[in-house]
Amino acid sequence: MRKIWRIICYPLLYFVLLLASSILSVLLTETFFSMESPGNDALSSVAENNQFLPELSMILIAFCAPIILLVLFHNLKSEWKESGFWSFSRSNIFTFIICVCLGIGIELFISGAVELLPVRSAIEAFKSQTPQAATRNIWIVVIAMGFISPIIEEVIFRGVMLERLRTHMDLYVAVFLESLAFSIVHMSVIQGLYALPTAIILSVAFIWTRSIYYPIAIHIGCNLFTLARTAAMSDVEAMAGHIFGMLIAGAVIIASGMLLLYIFREDKNPSSAYVAKSRTEAMMR
Repeated sequence: MRKIWRIICYPLLYFVLLLASSILSVLLTETFFSMESPGNDALSSVAENNQFLPELSMILIAFCAPIILLVLFHNLKSEWKESGFWSFSRSNIFTFIICVCLGIGIELFISGAVELLPVRSAIEAFKSQTPQAATRNIWIVVIAMGFISPIIEEVIFRGVMLERLRTHMDLYVAVFLESLAFSIVHMSVIQGLYALPTAIILSVAFIWTRSIYYPIAIHIGCNLFTLARTAAMSDVEAMAGHIFGMLIAGAVIIASGMLLLYIFREDKNPSSAYVAKSRTEAMMR
């Protein structure tokens, strides 16, 4: 039981943070708009102004995320020092930029692939029921979703959960379970369709490079492109005409990014020792 708790404690903490921030943002918005228009029903006021809900939620997450990271660093600094995946020696600004572009390609390809599934009506319903953050404070959304969220999610799911799972089971099973947990945390079946394959790719990037900075950069690229795509093309039907273009463009960017990473990375295969270590630990269990 203690082993299970060590694996799920930080992902569970992050899930509780997301849930609490959503509930608190609803309560704060309801309170604010009932005070602004006391003669109207509070819930209808919130519904009319629901674009503020995700913005408030993101502000709360952005405020709490550094606290979680500090707790993680305090509790796991010796564990992380031993793993070495925080070392800057395995990455540089050029590879970081390549990974951001790679994230854009991954998001393009996955978005196109999901559009081919028979879930377009569900995606339309999800978009119509999901409030969009107010564009007047777009920088809050960009900072929270584009940068803070990828950092804390990669640290928790790849840096902690995957590292601990792989010591108790086969590496492939560990990757799947960690990716499944990552998709569940998004609290939506539609978002989970995008999150699950993305998480698997991020896990592979972490295993291949043995550096947390690569999946962070890829995740940043995915989220920034999602924000830009949502702002530029919110209509699902308009997006449908570009499905194959998204797939082709995504595949080209992914292939180019992988080739550039292989060329410019000094350590071509740092994952070999990691995979061998995981197999050895699995055989000893």
